[in-house]
Amino acid sequence: MDYADDDKVLEFAETTRRFILDDLARMLDMPVGGNFAVAGLIGAGCEALGQLRGLKGAYPGAPVLAEILPAAYQPVAESLLKAMRNGLLHNYWPNEIKIGDTLIRLSISWRETPHLSWHTDEDGVPTLVLRAPDLVAGLHERWAVFARLLEHRDADALASARRDLQKHGRRDTIAAAQPEGRAWLRLLDEHAPATPPG
Repeated sequence: MDYADDDKVLEFAETTRRFILDDLARMLDMPVGGNFAVAGLIGAGCEALGQLRGLKGAYPGAPVLAEILPAAYQPVAESLLKAMRNGLLHNYWPNEIKIGDTLIRLSISWRETPHLSWHTDEDGVPTLVLRAPDLVAGLHERWAVFARLLEHRDADALASARRDLQKHGRRDTIAAAQPEGRAWLRLLDEHAPATPPG
């Protein structure tokens, strides 16, 4: 897709924002459950927003998460994001954080346990509690700030979003000669319509 047109950039950014935040809102409407799904989507949402904002580094969502957290927790935002995102999206359990000989666990609270409270597990490991609704509210606010910049046609915001949308990293490339590439081409040949619908 060509993102030279500002309206295309705005449309994609708004669609991404809406998908993430609407999914999170539906999850929070559930009376219980969904803790890990919400925290995993928070991690993905921070990453998506960080990429659109043009933030750099291995984890561009870390500065977004830092903005959601109080000042004392901002310096550990990257390790928190990695533990949430990587742990929950790859293992469906938050990764533990190890600093030297010290181990820290994460717990995702649905509503009962206060956000950023601490407790000690049965085996003596300190555990930081992240409360799902607080994370969602923070991400919602961060997206709202960026959306306002885009709506007002802020040149820097549009340029960073455009660069992210045009970069090669948004495309998974598979060589046609590889078995998986040949399988995709066979599926297209057998099942894809000859012309676009409509």
